[in-house]
Amino acid sequence: MRYRVGLVVLAGLVALTSAHIALTFPPARRYAFDFLDNTRTQGPCGVGPGMGPTTTLLAGSTFNVTWHMAYAHRGGFRLEILNNTGPEFNATTDILRVLTPGDGFTSAHDATLQWYELTLPSDFTCERCTIRLLRLAGEWRLGNGNDYIFWSCADVTIVPQGSPACPGGQCGNSTCARLYSGDRCQYKDDCMDNTDCNDNGVCVTTDATSYPKKQCYCSSGFFGRDCSRVSELRAIPSSFSSYWHRELTGGVDLYWKIRSASFQNEIEVALQVEGSTWAGLGWRPLGLASTCRNFPVNYFSSDPQAEPESEPESEPEPEPTQSSQGRRRRAVSHLRVPRAEPEAEPEAEPEAEPESFIPWQCRANGSQAEPEPSGEPEGEPEPSSEPEGEPEPSSEPEGEPEPEGEPEGEPEQGGGGRLHAMDCVDMVIGTAIGTTHRIGDYYTRDRSTPQRDGWYNGRDSLTAAYGEQRDGETTIMFRRSLMKQSGEQSDHSFDRSLMHFIYARGQEYGRYSHRPGSAVESCNATDYMFYRRDELKYHGHGRAQRGTTTLNIFEDPDQVGVDGDCRGSWSTPSGCQGVACDHSVTWTYNPNTDKIDFQIQSKQTNDKWVGLGFSEDRVMPNTDAIVGWVTDSGEVYISDRWASARSRPAPDTSDDIENAQGSFTDGMLTLSFTRKRNTGDSRDLAFTDSKCLYMFYPRGGAYNHGDKTFFIHASNPVVSSREICIKACGAGPVGAGSTIKPSAVILLTLVMTMWGLLRE
Repeated sequence: MRYRVGLVVLAGLVALTSAHIALTFPPARRYAFDFLDNTRTQGPCGVGPGMGPTTTLLAGSTFNVTWHMAYAHRGGFRLEILNNTGPEFNATTDILRVLTPGDGFTSAHDATLQWYELTLPSDFTCERCTIRLLRLAGEWRLGNGNDYIFWSCADVTIVPQGSPACPGGQCGNSTCARLYSGDRCQYKDDCMDNTDCNDNGVCVTTDATSYPKKQCYCSSGFFGRDCSRVSELRAIPSSFSSYWHRELTGGVDLYWKIRSASFQNEIEVALQVEGSTWAGLGWRPLGLASTCRNFPVNYFSSDPQAEPESEPESEPEPEPTQSSQGRRRRAVSHLRVPRAEPEAEPEAEPEAEPESFIPWQCRANGSQAEPEPSGEPEGEPEPSSEPEGEPEPSSEPEGEPEPEGEPEGEPEQGGGGRLHAMDCVDMVIGTAIGTTHRIGDYYTRDRSTPQRDGWYNGRDSLTAAYGEQRDGETTIMFRRSLMKQSGEQSDHSFDRSLMHFIYARGQEYGRYSHRPGSAVESCNATDYMFYRRDELKYHGHGRAQRGTTTLNIFEDPDQVGVDGDCRGSWSTPSGCQGVACDHSVTWTYNPNTDKIDFQIQSKQTNDKWVGLGFSEDRVMPNTDAIVGWVTDSGEVYISDRWASARSRPAPDTSDDIENAQGSFTDGMLTLSFTRKRNTGDSRDLAFTDSKCLYMFYPRGGAYNHGDKTFFIHASNPVVSSREICIKACGAGPVGAGSTIKPSAVILLTLVMTMWGLLRE
């Protein structure tokens, strides 16, 4: 697989092809990840057998199969009984029964269904077999022409008729323990009334499409799933002037401050979003190995794995060549199922809950809400060993192009490959109603719905939390230790270096954002309020809804290191000098020639590129870019380019780079060049006395010196949080047309080092 290259600024903007499907009854195999598809995970289930649970069912019995779904994909579903789910699975011999009508997918006319009334064959029993749910994602086709499908498997034993009516469990709501419901007591709420919230909050009926449907919203001074923990955060501050700030996107602002040692070295964070639904923030170290996805179980089997060690990220794969199939990507593991035309459902099948609202375009098509179903409610079961997390949608991979109708990516064989923006991320997700709130500590292994840390046998590491929703704005605040506790594999410490961050917020009712349009937009639904308020489902498409950024939380993002209008610098880590910096950029303006001298230094191997970008709006389209490298033989390549979209910047027809020089010495890549402040080239952005630009600082990514191509950057580039001005200032110019020579920098560094040694 190959990726297009892009200098992505702030937010990765690739639409996620997420279905988020997981059986809730019978309960899916542990761990019940819900982003298991036929292009990234190994069939037939995406998760191997052996860790339970196993549900006992009665031959000939009728019950509701239910599932969690966080994205209303077009297309229907199919239920099967499988005999063998190992790597030698054979679809011809191991699919024992198809349990839904026809040979294809059913209920495509209502893609918001999350349950199906099933009657098992009366003549079929098995000691240990598997019920598999297949869910079509009809918006996409795989590059090989096959359907794009998500799967979820539940292990069952089907006993003969005449066995106990409810084998292996309780029957009927009257026998269920508190908080549980369903004819098998398989569904669990967080609360029934305020006493379950320890009288420190209110029990709210959220009207969610899956369980828990009743949840605790905590009052000021308390937090936790049952509001049992005391919080020192009790109100939103009247001003965030004492916090560092980064605008993540329009209507999403991040504030934070580091609390001193007397406060156990904590970080205090506020995420403020426009809207009245949920908000989430996540982070992980840069350079985390893709093997991190083997926690809590191997990416392709059920073998428990230890916590992965941090190591450099795998190299992104090169860019694809165009074919007759465009940008479709091949699927190594796939399932092809014959399609069937949508057909009327049997009367016994429950329909989705009725809604009073139908979009105008769907009214025009004659769609109508269906009558309310009978039978048990839809939803999710609560695991007996730990509380179940809440669904939350996923974010996007850094630096990939927008999709053109297919799911991005290919199977990540053996758990390898480039990490997606959402892989192995520690998260805090919260929502608020008035001055009551529900805020928790989450983790996500992959693009599956994030789950509370308890789902991974961890614990909530927040030390305080508060949230409120007021005047159309939701603010979520939390505190936690900068360092994770020993053994907490679902947490990440905050490093004193750049880290990968993601953010997301829920879709607002009536303002859904899918690309391509989902079943809701295409009127193949009965539940047009599929995305309930505060129910954590797919966040929607576009950088206004989700994205990524790179931050060092120990640095003020507004401090770009500018010494004056005519000279400036940026470096990381903050306060470093010379060869002590991992990555730095300096610039000096000469008003006599109206030219700017630039120097880029980066600690890396010389098989990677570095670059510099100028932008009017901190996003990649219409960005002026300079990219370069130094080969093993010492050849220097620096190119003037223009990014018209989120793809590899193309070389300018007029290359306005002057005095291009470079070196690679002792693991430090240095590039220097000169360019006019205003080249007059329409493919260059100009600095003027009245016009300033944002800068971003990417680094690669491999390159091919032979054909002068390069591949996606290693991580999202840092972007200046404010515009940088380059113009004349009081200090005199460095010299007419001068360039900061790499050799001079190295010599100066050596001299200063020797001077320091002589003074000791």
